[in-house]
Amino acid sequence: MFFLGSQWRYSTWSERLATVLGSLSGCLCSAGLVAAVLIYGELTALFITRHKAEHSTGHAYILSIFGGNRIVDDSNRTFHMDALVEDSVAFAVASFAIMACQLVAAACAVTLANWAAGRMITRLRWKLLRSVLSQETAFFDTNTTMNFASTLTEDTEKLKMGVGEHVAMASYLAGSVIMACSVALAHGWQLTLAGLAVVPVALFVAATVAKSADRPPRHISQEALFKIPQTILIFRVEMHTPLSTSMNNPDAVLSMMTASLG
Repeated sequence: MFFLGSQWRYSTWSERLATVLGSLSGCLCSAGLVAAVLIYGELTALFITRHKAEHSTGHAYILSIFGGNRIVDDSNRTFHMDALVEDSVAFAVASFAIMACQLVAAACAVTLANWAAGRMITRLRWKLLRSVLSQETAFFDTNTTMNFASTLTEDTEKLKMGVGEHVAMASYLAGSVIMACSVALAHGWQLTLAGLAVVPVALFVAATVAKSADRPPRHISQEALFKIPQTILIFRVEMHTPLSTSMNNPDAVLSMMTASLG
């Protein structure tokens, strides 16, 4: 239901589906980060095991897929050193495979999200252009302190990033947190809970920063809503007075507007 929110009100179902697929690709990309940390931990654990010439515990699950973590008898240091070389090669191959999967997943996530956002923003800009041509928004350019056209351009660009690549980035970060916490809880829940204790503070800081960043757009929207009655009043004047007459006799138009407000 997240992709049915106000940001996607002008999008089609195909664009929403592309955004969802982009988010899933971002989550898959985050799995590569967790896997990279895991294989590094497996390799360092094997360093200690091979150096002590001890029996391998067999916990290097990912390196085992790529030919590492060979079981060697105890007290045979030569075989352990040979197995350590195999572990290093397996680590290099696994790192390359994870990197390739991450690049593909990240490219798919950003491409799908930006494709959906680009189509939606193009449709929205056409609607805004039609509104400008029909003089529904012309009043703002001359009766407000802001440049309405440039403000619309900036806001649509921000909206494009917000429903595009930022969705993929947020999915990547959220997936990293969820997967990392899940793996950490499986390996040791006490230390994981101690680390998660800082999450509420981090969320509070992030919410505060986001709220502060949202104030300028909110002020602009309030100003736009405040000017709607005046825009309607301009239309009423234009319905009764031709445009050429209004330009030649502005005092009469001002008197009519004052009477209408009264």
